[in-house]
Amino acid sequence: MVVHYPKVSHKLFVTPTHNNTISSYIDILYLVMFTVPSGPPSSVEVVETTPFSFTLSVSQPSPQHRNGIITTYTATVRLGGALWTRTVRLGQLLTFSSLLPYTTYRYAVHASTSAGSGPATPNEEVTTNETGELCQHSRKYNIIVAITEAAVIKGH
Repeated sequence: MVVHYPKVSHKLFVTPTHNNTISSYIDILYLVMFTVPSGPPSSVEVVETTPFSFTLSVSQPSPQHRNGIITTYTATVRLGGALWTRTVRLGQLLTFSSLLPYTTYRYAVHASTSAGSGPATPNEEVTTNETGELCQHSRKYNIIVAITEAAVIKGH
């Protein structure tokens, strides 16, 4: 497998043969130009919610839709007419903070190469927690584990 990097020229040396006679090699020079991703990220998962934030984990578009090296992900979050965007590098989590407790936000994410941005995922919703809760979402089982403060009373 050959990895091509954007806007990099590659030189191939081809040696033609005819009836077991080797001719001199031929230089072939080509420049790789990538385009924007043709598909959205393959998955976006909510990995944590608090009363004032939520965090998303993003997976690359499928290989046939990457069209180059994915460099960043950008998420857009909406609440009514308000709009927030956040961009992170490949492998980082997207966290939106300073949000309102127990409020439903809509989000979509798109991936980018050096050529630009691809299509966004369909809009999804996430609801921040009520005050005092931290929820960690399990990717494997899609369950929510709520961690709340608890008082321990010792008996005599």
